[in-house]
Amino acid sequence: MMQSGAEITGDGDTFFMSVFDGVQTVLSQHGLDLVVLLCAADQDREEYLRRTVARGFADALIISGTRIQDGRIDFLVMRVSHDGGH
Repeated sequence: MMQSGAEITGDGDTFFMSVFDGVQTVLSQHGLDLVVLLCAADQDREEYLRRTVARGFADALIISGTRIQDGRIDFLVMRVSHDGGH
């Protein structure tokens, strides 16, 4: 999950595409695929994550822009604890 917007991704910056390419290269070696979900800058990041998890189409998540106190991480930790590690 990555927040979108020019102030986050840059104007024509290819940095994130290089990161995605590297991640996909490693994932493909394990038969996995990378799906990028962009959260609009004006959207509630925690609510967006909750909806994404509720849909159940991802086996794992990489979250950008984490903070020391991040409700998204707390939500995921509670979710894994509640689901028995799944």
